[in-house]
Amino acid sequence: MTLRLLKILTTVYECNSITKAAEKLFVAQPSVSIAIQQLENYYEVQLFVRNNKRLVPTEQCKLLYNYAKQTLKSFELFEQTATEHRETENINIGASVTTGKYIVPALLRYADDFLPLVRLTVTINQRHTITDMLKKGELDIALISGSSPEGNFEVQTLTPDRIVMVKGVNYPLPDKPDLPLLARQRWILREQGSASRDFWEKYTKAHGFDIQPYISSSSTQMIVQCICDNLGIGVLPYSLIKSKIQQCELQEIKLSDEVYQRQHHILISKQAKNKKYVADLVAQCHRLAQTINS
Repeated sequence: MTLRLLKILTTVYECNSITKAAEKLFVAQPSVSIAIQQLENYYEVQLFVRNNKRLVPTEQCKLLYNYAKQTLKSFELFEQTATEHRETENINIGASVTTGKYIVPALLRYADDFLPLVRLTVTINQRHTITDMLKKGELDIALISGSSPEGNFEVQTLTPDRIVMVKGVNYPLPDKPDLPLLARQRWILREQGSASRDFWEKYTKAHGFDIQPYISSSSTQMIVQCICDNLGIGVLPYSLIKSKIQQCELQEIKLSDEVYQRQHHILISKQAKNKKYVADLVAQCHRLAQTINS
């Protein structure tokens, strides 16, 4: 028995869903299913029954849930008491816009739950700004998209995400258009210097056509909304618009069977003082990237 299993049990109970619990805990869905199965096998008890795609806790599970919550609360109080005399450790993290939007909030929640002595300071900005801050010693960890820069830092590669071309469901364009037709469309893109914009400009030049954006913005939310409103087409990371595609608000445009992937990297300052906590946070970044891009 571990606190991790208790945390999973209580989260599944509160969400009534393996999928929603996995999303809330930022772990892969099979990991949650296995954890519940481990508890049921070890204690020889059924915790949940499935009813119309919804998990319903058994009477025994309801009783165990209360004990699990008490145990987790007791451990939280234990940690607070045991560490209240110790000073917090400051760790500075920087991230490019897309990477920051999805990994950083989950990383903050992880630190709140499991690293009570760590105080995170976060900066979200363009990739080159974040890289410059790391080189100046202003950051301990940087999360960026695109190619890996050189410098006095360690580089680790995260799980890549897929770059997709999308349109609104009512935008007048065939599912598999040719390149000349694409070149004549209204393009809605991120600003110059962003990783997704750089990626797409390199692709279009390699295939012999150039595009001038109809709308260029640093706001990903605005770009997604404009595309949903059928004002044009764009190119965005799949992780950013996965829910919009699944909810049929956006439709993927496929040129071929080719998969376009973009790399993400963790840059770790060699001057970072709190190496134990930095290593913990880096490992969690890898787990989060794998979960988000699956």
